[in-house]
Amino acid sequence: VKAIGFEATVLKKHVGVEGVWLNGKTLKEAAVQLFWNKTVVAKTTLKLLNNSNRKMVEVRSQVDRFAAEWQSSLISQSGGVKELIMTRMARNGSQSLFFDSSKLTWSKTSKSLSLGYQYNLKLMGRSYEHGWVAAYNNYSNAEDSYHEATVSLISFKDKVVTLTGVYKNNTEELSNVLTLNYLPEKTMTHSLTWFKKSNSVKLSLELLPRRPITWTTTWNTEHGISINSAFEFLNKKI
Repeated sequence: VKAIGFEATVLKKHVGVEGVWLNGKTLKEAAVQLFWNKTVVAKTTLKLLNNSNRKMVEVRSQVDRFAAEWQSSLISQSGGVKELIMTRMARNGSQSLFFDSSKLTWSKTSKSLSLGYQYNLKLMGRSYEHGWVAAYNNYSNAEDSYHEATVSLISFKDKVVTLTGVYKNNTEELSNVLTLNYLPEKTMTHSLTWFKKSNSVKLSLELLPRRPITWTTTWNTEHGISINSAFEFLNKKI
């Protein structure tokens, strides 16, 4: 630790300024302090952290009981997950005046990709939150092709709206399914499926939850060309 400063006496009052520097292997810190009658009345600190799992920059200022802080961190976790976090706060003694944080999270593997954002705000005794998450997964194997993509929106009242798309292709069928989940246990699903062995295509649309409209077309080419189509709504053929 290294320090440098000066002290003076003005109108029988002691005033001083001191600068402190810490030069560690992973942590570096610089601080400037203002003294009045040998009491710290103001202080500003800059911290730099650099290790294998975390990179951080922090600035903190304090005047009497009031303090403000800004921090930015890049965190590396196991499994290829990385987080970029930024926080800002202000307080009066032990009373929090303002706090907000934002977090960007991403991960990547050979068969998956995920990206998410979350924001939190605490102000005047109230908390607000919103964010989103986007993810892609490849569940394919040697016989089947299976891909899934999901987007979720999160509101400040913990409400989540999720849109999921699934693509499948195997020896029996080729299908695309889109599912919207807007309330717990409330979903609407739209799908388009080609059944290869039965030579048929089925389109299903849910304009209302659990009330699909389906259109099915079947064709036969053994003795010329034969095509049959059918519509169904509320389990009744139209």
